[in-house]
Amino acid sequence: MQDISEICKRIGGYWECYHYGFSQIPDTEDTNPKLNLLLLHVDEVHNGDILCKYTTLNPQGEVFSYNGRAIPKYEQLYIIAEDSYELSCDVIDLRPGNPDTLYGVTVGVSGYGEQGRAHTPSAARFALRRLGQLPNTGEQEERKWNIIRHRCIKKLPVFSTPDQMRNALERTIGGYIDPWSIDRKTSNPKVIAKVEEMAERLRNEVWPGQIPFVLQAQTSSRPDSATVRQYRNLLQNIRNWPSDEARLDVQEAIMCYQAGIYRAAVVLSWTGVANMFQYLVVDQERSKYNVTAAKERWKTVKEIDDFWGVKDHEFLARLKTSRIISNDLKHALDECLHRRNSCAHGNLLRITCTMAINHLDLLLVNVFQRWCVIPWTKEGSNKMAISQEVSDLQ
Repeated sequence: MQDISEICKRIGGYWECYHYGFSQIPDTEDTNPKLNLLLLHVDEVHNGDILCKYTTLNPQGEVFSYNGRAIPKYEQLYIIAEDSYELSCDVIDLRPGNPDTLYGVTVGVSGYGEQGRAHTPSAARFALRRLGQLPNTGEQEERKWNIIRHRCIKKLPVFSTPDQMRNALERTIGGYIDPWSIDRKTSNPKVIAKVEEMAERLRNEVWPGQIPFVLQAQTSSRPDSATVRQYRNLLQNIRNWPSDEARLDVQEAIMCYQAGIYRAAVVLSWTGVANMFQYLVVDQERSKYNVTAAKERWKTVKEIDDFWGVKDHEFLARLKTSRIISNDLKHALDECLHRRNSCAHGNLLRITCTMAINHLDLLLVNVFQRWCVIPWTKEGSNKMAISQEVSDLQ
């Protein structure tokens, strides 16, 4: 282990610190999770510890700070800081890597009564980005001041003394920021790119229904959202799948959702829906469909392969025209199809947990529960019933 004075020299100075905030409202289609931004000043060695101070801004823009100490242990740095309202513990990885970017974990308490939240132990991934050492007074230090100003994610006023620089940093660096909505006219593009990269690395896997992108300790067992319980019960009751393909597509969609792979969940669930509707027409609604097909000059169908070349949006329109689905359901499925198409192609659209829940909930309840729970019969043939316990989802 290195001497503590050497470690202090290595990490001393100012750092911008980032983690997803503990007390944010749940992520929805209209909100993006924000990063909590803090300023860390690693100062000097005192009585065997490294003195440090965190500074940030409250929602009203007021500065508040809390002091702490950093304790090196093996290849980790433990930072314990507290004031009358807050105590936090950060564990930083000091193993060799990029000396200007450090990663770790921060542990604290969420809520403080805000938005009705309880005081809940929480944790999130943590990142530090070096700004630089506090320069000495003198014109020859102006270059160092400009380097610090250039590295900050927020625009700083001009300063010419160390005290002015310290005040500018403490009154500017803090609060919540949306990493994908940073003003590119006032911030360094390279800094923005780095913060966006850090934001992706800081994302945490959490159980649906919790505060987004942080981990929370609970006094009871691991929380389970009503939607997930509903999916489990629904899948256990669906014993009349039209095809093995539809069953596997939906089963894998639920697995992807539970694993946090939301794009795949959207795509696979829609594949199962399209497959189910094709079997529905061939096995149950063929006469109704073919009567409308003759009037509208579509190709009549006898088997699944007869749908080859029919686009999904056109197929939905035909189902509606044939009165197999209602106008309201058709509009809802159109939205699901648009979301599926966005998820199947490379783009900047971010699919959140809530978006995936809404998508799956609509399809499972309004499509599969309606047509797959009842016995599945074919026109002019024996009943087809595929029974499958979905035990691996429990």
